[in-house]
Amino acid sequence: AHSVEANFLYMQQAPDFRAAFVSPRTRNTITPNLTTEKVLSFDAAYSFKAPWLQLRASVYYTTIKDQSKLISFYDDVWAAFSNMSLSGIDSRYYGLELGFKIPIVADLSLSGAASIGDYTYTSNPYFTQTRDNTATTLVENARVYWKGMKVESTPQTAINVGLNLRAPKNWYASIDFNFYDRLYLSMNPMYRTQYLAQEIMKIYDFQNLESGRQKQYVVDIIDGIRAQEELGNAYTLSASIGKNWNIKYRYTLGFSLQVNNILNCRTIRTGGYEQMRLNKISDPIIFPNDKGELIILKKPTTYSRFDSKYFYMNGLNY
Repeated sequence: AHSVEANFLYMQQAPDFRAAFVSPRTRNTITPNLTTEKVLSFDAAYSFKAPWLQLRASVYYTTIKDQSKLISFYDDVWAAFSNMSLSGIDSRYYGLELGFKIPIVADLSLSGAASIGDYTYTSNPYFTQTRDNTATTLVENARVYWKGMKVESTPQTAINVGLNLRAPKNWYASIDFNFYDRLYLSMNPMYRTQYLAQEIMKIYDFQNLESGRQKQYVVDIIDGIRAQEELGNAYTLSASIGKNWNIKYRYTLGFSLQVNNILNCRTIRTGGYEQMRLNKISDPIIFPNDKGELIILKKPTTYSRFDSKYFYMNGLNY
């Protein structure tokens, strides 16, 4: 009735073609600092099986080092289409997973699963940015400040609880409650670079600001651009019903109907990304002086975050 298992993995794998070449359609340039990815992983699990309960619980820990990434985009600071090559991306994943099934009465059972983890970037990768059609280097071997940010595009908390019915004559039905939380938007590395922060500091003449209030105002602008966006939690209900027929003990004919998002919620964001663009603000900037009074800054151009793109779950569907 009891079993325990453990697994250990270490491997290296070549970087993906899309991350290895800066702009393969225009030139044969390799991503700077390119190397193999290193994966170290461990998990341990406990299982229990009895007529009144089936249970499995596991813990895991994984690190991935020296990942590479290439992003091509129009840079509003340089006013040019460019390639951003990132290397030395490290991340860490650990968490707990739990699954169970409990018979209730007759052919009705309660089942559930939960995954609670923490997925975090553990390094500040290097990046080199080049102008796409000329290979001119715009920024070389600078840092992206990702350390401590959460890995994007997957919920770090996910829970499912369901009722399952296996009736006579091959009928089956189920209804499920699903919940997820701590899902983060895919990040724009440009927002977290030192050189963008320096561009904003130049606009405000940061080094010559006399009051702490004015300097904090500029720091808040930079922190606002760098802040990571969390999409919040959401829950859905789904249900299914079906039946199988055995034909001459050789063939099986099946019918099933599944209904998702029964509550017809159309505002659930399942993912998205920060656009690589920057808003260039040309309106006069209201700025506090050392007395806390609001004044109009003479230099009228600065940058802010571009609107993010979001993906939404379908409403009621079957």
